[in-house]
Amino acid sequence: MEHEKSTPTRRSKRLENSAIHDEPEPQDRHSFKCDHCHYSCARKSHLEIHGLIHTGERPFRCKQCHYATRWKGDIVKHKRKHHRSKPYQRAGQNGK
Repeated sequence: MEHEKSTPTRRSKRLENSAIHDEPEPQDRHSFKCDHCHYSCARKSHLEIHGLIHTGERPFRCKQCHYATRWKGDIVKHKRKHHRSKPYQRAGQNGK
């Protein structure tokens, strides 16, 4: 009688990866909680980004004017709209 290999579930894969990297399995998927509101998330980096809402910090600044924003995507859109910037234009291309 042949034994079929079962397909690993997400949980078993996560446990396997945790064991390999010596990381404890997260008990609570939303273990990072904001001190200022009811927001919670699974990753510390997401909480740090969320924190910008409360601090008012705007780390992405336009070098051509005084515009600043919390989000990288917004600065890209701003440059494209107001300064005709093409963010993915390679050196040597003249936009034609």
